[in-house]
Amino acid sequence: MPTTTHNIVLGAEGDPVTTASAGDKITWTNSTGYNISSFTLPSCVGGQSPAPIAVGATTGEFTINAGSKKQNYPYSWIQDDGKRDPRGGTIDVN
Repeated sequence: MPTTTHNIVLGAEGDPVTTASAGDKITWTNSTGYNISSFTLPSCVGGQSPAPIAVGATTGEFTINAGSKKQNYPYSWIQDDGKRDPRGGTIDVN
């Protein structure tokens, strides 16, 4: 089965949900209007945090691990908007 690349757009409010499969590639684009100083990857991908992520920047590709179970994998980020409230999203592996 061919892999798909999913670009997840991070907005100021958070809560993006993306449905993907094991082996698919994931990138994140910072459209929050603020730099992202902290980013916690979902446990379905490996690697180091891509933070900091500048406004308008897109991360490198991360691959969903082959052994990922069919479930929801949350991730989170903190944007430099003065509030420091974490925002988050989910990758739903099918």
